[in-house]
Amino acid sequence: MGKKEKTQSKKQWKLAGEPVYPSLNREEDNIVKESFQIYGASLFKELLRRNELNVPVSVAKTRENAVKASAGYFCGRFEAKYGRKLVIHALARAGSLPTMRAEHFSYFPSFLLGAALWLLDYVKKNCEEEALFSQLPQEPDEDLDDMIPDINDFSHTRREILRVTTVLYGRNKAYRKECRTILKLIDKETASALKMEFRDKLLDYFELVLNVFYRAQPAGEPESLLPSLPLFGQDEPEYTMEEQFPGEYFLLSAPKLMGRSVEIIQDEFHSRKTANLLAGFTVDNPYRLCAAYLLLERDSDVLASLNVLTSAVVSAAEKHLPWAVDTLPGEFPAAETGFPDHQLKYPYYGPAYDMETDEEIMVEGERIISEPQLFYLATGCLLPRDRKPSGELIDWLVRQNMPEDWAKAFAWGAMVASCVEPEDDSLDFGALDGLLAGWMDDMETALDFVEEDSSDEEAVEDYAAQAAELSRQLKEARRAAHDAEQAARKLQEQARKLEAQAERDRAELIQLRDTVYQMTQGAEAEEALSPEVVLPWQVQRRTVICGGHDTWSKAIRPLLPGARFYDREMLPEVDAIKGADVVWIQANALSHKYYYRIIDAAKKGGADIRYFRYASAKKCAEQLAEDELESR
Repeated sequence: MGKKEKTQSKKQWKLAGEPVYPSLNREEDNIVKESFQIYGASLFKELLRRNELNVPVSVAKTRENAVKASAGYFCGRFEAKYGRKLVIHALARAGSLPTMRAEHFSYFPSFLLGAALWLLDYVKKNCEEEALFSQLPQEPDEDLDDMIPDINDFSHTRREILRVTTVLYGRNKAYRKECRTILKLIDKETASALKMEFRDKLLDYFELVLNVFYRAQPAGEPESLLPSLPLFGQDEPEYTMEEQFPGEYFLLSAPKLMGRSVEIIQDEFHSRKTANLLAGFTVDNPYRLCAAYLLLERDSDVLASLNVLTSAVVSAAEKHLPWAVDTLPGEFPAAETGFPDHQLKYPYYGPAYDMETDEEIMVEGERIISEPQLFYLATGCLLPRDRKPSGELIDWLVRQNMPEDWAKAFAWGAMVASCVEPEDDSLDFGALDGLLAGWMDDMETALDFVEEDSSDEEAVEDYAAQAAELSRQLKEARRAAHDAEQAARKLQEQARKLEAQAERDRAELIQLRDTVYQMTQGAEAEEALSPEVVLPWQVQRRTVICGGHDTWSKAIRPLLPGARFYDREMLPEVDAIKGADVVWIQANALSHKYYYRIIDAAKKGGADIRYFRYASAKKCAEQLAEDELESR
């Protein structure tokens, strides 16, 4: 008898949870294979061996299989408009590009923060919170704490958010089991809805990609992607990648241009239509898409393995999150000193008593009330009595092209948000522990009574009710203790930041005193310079130089290439100062307004502050070079 052939096991792919099956003929299958032949090239393998690419061949094979399995689905959606061959060609190109993967984007702390907040919101509304918190580490990852932006959430403490984010960050390593347990808390109906939202957004983006490929068809289809990529060490081609491979160029360039203006996108692609399409690609709920990707990844769904298409949706979700801005103004207060308007000027629409019908009716205009009264009726809260919306913030929002009435509403919201940050309540944790212990004893006593008097049904019910009430009180007490612990930790963190800022301030004061002393001596003493100091000095750190007379500024610029200068008449860019490693100040020709603007921005950005001690441009350049050598 002949040997029975082994049946090869094939992965059953699902797309948004629904089964999909390969349905390509031989010619179509070859289109996909040719796109992925790049991974068999010897030069590609050499670059992979030298760690110059981050796409293992095994990952490429998974992508290829995902493309083959899902191609029939995509053709069913788009072949009537774009043609079956073009759909397969574009999908294969998107899957085969050796570029950054969605798996990489999904480990960005900002992306994980979006998924963590959605999970916390979902569990708070739909589950027992203990089911989530029991899976979390007691202490979050300290490195993540440094990487995650400072946010104040109205529903969850920072420590809760960090603990969930820690599990998501380690979902394929240390916290693999815990993450899967947490994701199982999401009911099937919600999980399915999340996956379909991700699918729909990916289909929207793929149609945008198809539009670019379709308009590029007259140029002919490329035989191979390999020669078009400069990273493979090829000689400089006579054409640009944008000219020869506009579809592939769009796939590689579009994600980084999401969220940019139409004009900037048009400058990149030289097409107004492409610019309008990409600028119009937006996300309604980025938090849901962040959570959806984690579900797709867990289930090895085909949508998690479509390379550039998956990455584009993940990147779009991350860029739509509130904290995904490159810089913050950081100089506009949420509120300013003042008081609310207590004038009675709004006709009140509310309940009144009808003497004739002896019923309560809604009446408009019988009373005139004020803004604080309206706010109290709407929220039960009192407006702050010592602050009002920030005029500076309103002006800044208007400069961002926000309508003035919206800007005023945003400023009101900012003021209210600034009032609800947790404050030091000086909680007695020892007394709280004692109270918890007392409640626990009472509950155990009640349960003992239930066991002893089980023959008395009425007593059993009474004791069971007592036990349930004590259990509820115990749960509330634990939650209060947890919240108190979070508040204490936040205060400790604030104290650490204040201590670090005080240390920086002391260092600045010492240098400022030294500078004043040097300037009062009238003469510039000759100091021995390090032999390494040679002018012009190539500045290595991110350095901003402010102030100085025009002649001094003109003389020092060529001595310090690499530094960024601001003349005394030039209003400094706050973002540039906040992003600097060190800020140097020549104070002999700097107004108070500019000086304090520079100091505030430097402190908020954590930049070191230095003062030039001399009037000579050469001596100042040498001082900067010596300081940079000492900091190495």
